[in-house]
Amino acid sequence: MTGSMIGADVDALRTLAAEFERDADRLSVLADGLGASLQSVHWAGADAARAREAWRTEGQPRIRAAADRLRQAAADLRWQAEEQGAASAAATASALAAGAMGALGAAGAVGHAGTAESGAVADLRAAADSGSPATVAAAWRKLSASERESLIRDDPGLVGNLDGVPASARDAANRARLDPERAALEEQRKELVAAKAGKAELAAVEAKIRSIDAIKETLELSDRHLLTLDLTQERAMAAVAIGDADTAQNVVVFTPGLNSTVDGALARYDNDMRLVRQECLMSAPRSTTATVTWIGYQAPQSTADSLTDPHKSVVTDAAAHTGGHQLAQFVRGLDAARETDAHITALGHSYGSTTTAAAALELARDGSTPIDDLVLFGSPGILTNDAADFGLDDGG
Repeated sequence: MTGSMIGADVDALRTLAAEFERDADRLSVLADGLGASLQSVHWAGADAARAREAWRTEGQPRIRAAADRLRQAAADLRWQAEEQGAASAAATASALAAGAMGALGAAGAVGHAGTAESGAVADLRAAADSGSPATVAAAWRKLSASERESLIRDDPGLVGNLDGVPASARDAANRARLDPERAALEEQRKELVAAKAGKAELAAVEAKIRSIDAIKETLELSDRHLLTLDLTQERAMAAVAIGDADTAQNVVVFTPGLNSTVDGALARYDNDMRLVRQECLMSAPRSTTATVTWIGYQAPQSTADSLTDPHKSVVTDAAAHTGGHQLAQFVRGLDAARETDAHITALGHSYGSTTTAAAALELARDGSTPIDDLVLFGSPGILTNDAADFGLDDGG
């Protein structure tokens, strides 16, 4: 048996997972496309009504359920790959440690391993403070599977919004936060009502409660992932992906503009990104695509307070620069967390195009931007007069 492999082939598991994901995407497109065709075809009468109802209640749910099972199987395969990779790394580390420590004995080796694990978690926390998604990604890869699970369970606030952590882990952490955060906001609302607080303060808390509700409703849809959940500022911020941003060959990040809020606009933009993804999958069925609705900044609002504050107003670019840095960090994190390179397209509409331009210019200053294509539309300004400043290839 010398030289034979024990355990799974990690690359083969990941390849099979990607195939399952592509098949799931094709089924989803099929379910949406057939439904749209059945609704649009010129067919009236009782038979038509029965056929449409049968499709709505039986046919389409079955296809979507099959797609969900394929995605779950893909997720299970990736988990197995991670476990196998971690086990192989641990076995190698143990062998090296045993050889190095020799006469110190087994007890000493176990103690060393325990110190290394706690050190890996400390390294991640230090990386979080560094502000470098690449450093975070490197630190996350050094964690064992059990350390990652413990962090998601015990410190979801750290993991969920940490650029450089894989999308799957961020989603798990942020989902775990939704109910506790909503409960805390409800308590805060009750206290404000009891204290007869001002209308603006109460309205802000109620908007955050509605934002969480909007996020939860969106996550009930197929193949959604919550990559950002930030309630620390005036309005809630969130990023929701459709598809697997960790493995998809193409990743599209959309940033909306004026008056965009999680509670008021997430559902609409998520549906827009569903349609974008559907078009991508139909035009390139052998490729995988993930789309992200990124409301991860404080978009200007058409209120008196926002319009008259130079840091918030749509008539200045201050909010675009602040949001642009946050978006740049998000894109850096998506790129750094992946095992393979993705074709990243940044979309920006309205004031979101200015914010996206600010992010693209910041990334270009790094010398090598993760963005491959940049699409700015309905734009009030893109902060430069020379497209070369974005650092993209011609045509990007």
